[in-house]
Order: sequence, then structure tokens, then C-alpha cells
Amino acid sequence: MKWEEIRINYPNKFIVMEGIKYHSADNIMYFDDIAVLYTCDDGEAAWKKMQNFHRQYPSRKFYLQHTKHSKIEIVVRKWLGVRR
Repeated sequence: MKWEEIRINYPNKFIVMEGIKYHSADNIMYFDDIAVLYTCDDGEAAWKKMQNFHRQYPSRKFYLQHTKHSKIEIVVRKWLGVRR
């Protein structure tokens, strides 16, 4: 689903999503096709749901976004250092 369609179908909602098709340019990720996994009015509940998805499927990438935004641009940052 495209972001424009999501905004029409889920106005003023928090969306937990997974990028099906995406590309990046200049350290910014752009989504071409999105799977909507969860929607709600409460940002904290959406954040907790996204964390649960991360725990269940650690190799997949999930994102949280609000439909008030006209477009999605996620900044890609490279982590330097050790994670525990």
C-alpha cells in the first residue's frame, strides 16, 4: 500500500508498519510499498506494539509513523561502536 492510501484509509492514526519495498538515497529511506500491521489513536500503545513486533521478529524492520505527515522520510544512521 502507498503512504497516500494509508493516510486516506487511516486518518489521524498512529501506524505500525513494515516496509515491503523501499529505497534509500542520501541516507534517507523512502517507502514504495508499506504493510500496515497495527493502527491506533494512542502513540504509547503503538510504540509498545512496535516493540512487541521487534521482539517477535528481530530480523525484520518495523516503523512507527503518524498519518498527519504528508510523506515518510526515515534518516538512516550508521551505528559505530559496540552494542550489548
